[in-house]
Amino acid sequence: MPYERKTAMLWGAFVADAAAMGLHWLYDQERLAAICGDCPEFFAPDPAHYDGVKGFFAHPRKRPGELSHYGEQLRAMLEGLADAHGVYDKTTYEQAFVARFGYGGTFCGYIDKPTRTTLDNLARVDPEDPAAVAAFHGADDTQVPALAKLPALVAAHHGDPALDCLIESAVRVTNDNDTAVAFGRVAGRMLEAAIEGADKAAVIAAGRAAASPSIAALFDEALARRDEGNLAVTRHFALHCQLTAAFPSLLHNLATAADYRTAIRRNILAGGDNCGRAILLGALCGALFGIGKSRGGVPKAWIDRLTERDGLAELIAAVLAARG
Repeated sequence: MPYERKTAMLWGAFVADAAAMGLHWLYDQERLAAICGDCPEFFAPDPAHYDGVKGFFAHPRKRPGELSHYGEQLRAMLEGLADAHGVYDKTTYEQAFVARFGYGGTFCGYIDKPTRTTLDNLARVDPEDPAAVAAFHGADDTQVPALAKLPALVAAHHGDPALDCLIESAVRVTNDNDTAVAFGRVAGRMLEAAIEGADKAAVIAAGRAAASPSIAALFDEALARRDEGNLAVTRHFALHCQLTAAFPSLLHNLATAADYRTAIRRNILAGGDNCGRAILLGALCGALFGIGKSRGGVPKAWIDRLTERDGLAELIAAVLAARG
């Protein structure tokens, strides 16, 4: 069963990201509802959707079913794990990250601030200087990209006593910041609990137990608003990319969702950095609800809409098989 939950977790993350990409960074919830009604998934990016409202049109060349740069970060971690036979290695991950996002890399699209800063810093590293190679070169940044790689890392190292240390390393590769690491540890505990088969309440409790006082306060405030709609809760915490806004929104969504499809649609319609929230939300809902209709899981038809479905399937299988 852990293998199936890991598989569902990774598909849940990729699908949630791709489903949100076409309406990413549109900050007007009324405009979102007018555009797509109750079915906002897999829209084609269209600059007209952003006319006259707050938003940033970041994906002009992408097609429905493609990943945002958040989903590509998750794929970069999987590639790094595959290159190291299923084991996390900081240098191998950095190399995979540069191979995907750097000059001449395979990714074509928007490069966010922490990614750009990380690439610039890595380009200045002297490969003959062991201390420089061992150091972290990520941005001093507390935005959601810090968490994007974690579903793959936790899937590969579930049960590893050193998981917290590995999470810190992986987060600092792109977000060399203590707050980002603290959120990463919380997310890691929740992902691990979901892989182990915990129910939703226990998954949330695992994250709350690992939280610093300030993050625990976000847990408490988000969960105290269970009777409110997720769109209103997201407005309360703010729609932007900071972890202090994105995390309580996705936590509230997780706590109140009865199935994967509902959670992902609500996340898209909440607006703002919906792709950033989608990775962790989709991963947790995937592990909790599975794949297919029987438990309200990741719709197989949505997986089929991923333009890179076959390549992602090979990558997921390779990493999970390497870990046994």
